[in-house]
Amino acid sequence: SCGNAPGVGQKLKSFKLQSVDGKTMTNRSWGSRVLLVNFWGTWCKPCLEELPQFARLYRRYRKHGLVLVAIATDEDPEPVKEILAKSKISAKVALGGETYAGKYGSPKFPFTFVVDPSGTITAAYRGYEAKCMGKLEADIREQLEKRLESKKK
Repeated sequence: SCGNAPGVGQKLKSFKLQSVDGKTMTNRSWGSRVLLVNFWGTWCKPCLEELPQFARLYRRYRKHGLVLVAIATDEDPEPVKEILAKSKISAKVALGGETYAGKYGSPKFPFTFVVDPSGTITAAYRGYEAKCMGKLEADIREQLEKRLESKKK
């Protein structure tokens, strides 16, 4: 069931959120990139287990067009910045995403989407399961390969 949670086939809903450094982020900020969109919170233990793994994936694939968008439910940037510094996570991090996360009706946190360059959710994960990380990486690679093919045309 890895990657087949509700949301697959839908468009990523539009958002406008503040980043931890005060900039405005929207769902259109990254053009034709493949997005790994993760909804998390500093209060969520599984989220904190998962984030460093996402950071590794991001470091491995960012040069190929992957962007890690970590949307925290937290409003206060300080605890978020502490976790990012401690975990050495480089990602596009938004704050105050609880209302936006609620639009997806997920009963579990964290939850994560792989989004293709057209904005369509191609894989969805609810909750954190270590056994799904291989499938998640395969989902990312598939979208990056499709992106590369479409650029060649």
